[in-house]
Amino acid sequence: MLGTLKDIKVTALVSQLKNYNLYDLNDEKKITIKAWNKEELKRMVEIGKTASYYRHTFIKLEKDGPIYHAAGDFRSSFDLTKNNLRDKLVLSFKKDEIRSINIHKGSANIALALKDLESELKPMEDKEEKNKAQKEEVEHKPTAKVWKTTDDKICVKSKVDELLGKLSKLECKQYINNKNKDDFKDPVFSIKLKGTNEKKLLIFPMQRKDATEYPCISSTTEYPFFLTKGQAENIMIDFKEIVETKVEK
Repeated sequence: MLGTLKDIKVTALVSQLKNYNLYDLNDEKKITIKAWNKEELKRMVEIGKTASYYRHTFIKLEKDGPIYHAAGDFRSSFDLTKNNLRDKLVLSFKKDEIRSINIHKGSANIALALKDLESELKPMEDKEEKNKAQKEEVEHKPTAKVWKTTDDKICVKSKVDELLGKLSKLECKQYINNKNKDDFKDPVFSIKLKGTNEKKLLIFPMQRKDATEYPCISSTTEYPFFLTKGQAENIMIDFKEIVETKVEK
């Protein structure tokens, strides 16, 4: 927006008549832009429709002034709603920083922790030097990591990684107007992620039978928001998908 305002280039005088309806510069259709530096108005422009060949936009530089061509098609840069302008990022973190995950879904919950998968050294009995070299090699290898539940079940790493991927840069559909976080109670799903700091996402029941989005809150934003039905249901993973069927002994 600022770049467009700075670089507006008038290329021709179109009309000095005040037939603004022809150019969508009437009060119902025009977009009025005022750019201020503190108390000083730096630029005012009224934007009408784009010329049919999409290389110019009809504008006025004063309320009842003449109509000009300005180079470029830039109406779409300003023809935005409040929702379009808001940052939709509602949860953000680095996946490799997360060390524990706690999930509640209905009355069930599961807790996961990232742990070292210790390599077992099996020394050979024939030569002492060979055993020593083998031990040093193991000690210098980076320790593998594995996700485990509190009852020591190994988790499906790809499923945990997929879940973290969905949450690490989560964008909402839109924010919920005229409500705050305290207006929402009894989530159907919540997840708490701990790493460098703690992140939370809570998903609440849909508000109507025909609704297509879930209301949510997170620790990253002060405002409640909607996730689409698809987004939310992809996050509300079945616990059976996370845990390996084979239990480590």
